[in-house]
Amino acid sequence: VQGDVEDEKITLPADVGAHRLRYHLKATATLSTVATLYILTKGTKTYAVTMSAVESQVTGLEDTFSSIATSLVFAP
Repeated sequence: VQGDVEDEKITLPADVGAHRLRYHLKATATLSTVATLYILTKGTKTYAVTMSAVESQVTGLEDTFSSIATSLVFAP
C-alpha cells in the first residue's frame, strides 16, 4: 500500500453504516492500481467487496463501482 487509506462512511441499501476505503497499490515503478473496498456489516458478520483499476481508469469507473455497491442487498 502506498500513501494514506481514505475511509469514508457511506449509506448503502444493505448497510446504512457502510464504509468505502480507497488506497493505492504500487505494483511497479510505472504501474499504480487503486483499490476501492466497501465494508458492510450484517449482524455479527462483516463483508468486504473489493474493486480495483489502474489509476488512470478509476475516474471513468466511479459510477460502475458505486452501482455495484448500491446493488448489494442481504437476503432475509
